[in-house]
Amino acid sequence: MIFKYLECWNILFTYFIGNNLCKITPYKRYQISKDSFIHHIIKPSNPVGNILLLQGGIGNMDLNSYYFKLFLTFLHQNCNVFVFEKFIPILGPHNSHLIHLCLQHIKTNFHGPITVVGFSAGGILLFNYLSLNYDDADLYIPLCCPVDVSNLKSVFQDHPVFRKIIKSAYNKYQVDDFTNLLLISGSNESDFNDSIANQINRLNYSTSWIDKTIYILGENDPLTHPCNHQINCLSKKPVTYIVDKGWHCCLDTIRLASHINNNFFQKYSRNSIKFSPKFELSL
Repeated sequence: MIFKYLECWNILFTYFIGNNLCKITPYKRYQISKDSFIHHIIKPSNPVGNILLLQGGIGNMDLNSYYFKLFLTFLHQNCNVFVFEKFIPILGPHNSHLIHLCLQHIKTNFHGPITVVGFSAGGILLFNYLSLNYDDADLYIPLCCPVDVSNLKSVFQDHPVFRKIIKSAYNKYQVDDFTNLLLISGSNESDFNDSIANQINRLNYSTSWIDKTIYILGENDPLTHPCNHQINCLSKKPVTYIVDKGWHCCLDTIRLASHINNNFFQKYSRNSIKFSPKFELSL
């Protein structure tokens, strides 16, 4: 009972703080494909680099989501910040190619290094992107997301918070089950299961992404529990931070992602050299 109370408090506190911060108004929106865009939400006068944020949730994100607001609150470097938007659910494995197109657009039109932060489902999409041998950025931060997604559907069904999230997605897209949600995302259950089954093997086969990735987990996050299992799925481990008593996309996990970006761009602007994430983090 006490754990359930603390778990609920962790969610509500982070959600309340995040949603009562300033409103995000995008500077510009760039069309990447027929139904996908990137929003340019921060445009400083002298940017040191670029950050692409991948939404959590099932699809059609809210630009004023609490995790975007919290991330920007703790970000202290002058960076262009972009947010990926997809009108249909982001579950289809083909969406990894859209991330590649987004990053190519940023590289072509904006100067400086690029980091990518994937929140929750956005982190799952980021792992899928990396497993397919794409590599368009200088640093990747999957946040509060599983490497092994085979348990994903059971968490959606069994945990009250995630059950509410998936039901909200069903209502938004006017479907009544996970199979139909996949269909309108441009995928199907067979393709989705194949992608799940092969993702860990692909990540282990191509390890070039390891040295450019920092993986952030919450100790008490139901989506990634147990944390050690997620890490041990990988034959070679990226730099990994497990936030003590952290829940799913809680304040401390998001703040850590911001601090990693602060350190990255500070090092880059001072040294103007290719960055390695194997560094001592100053919080």
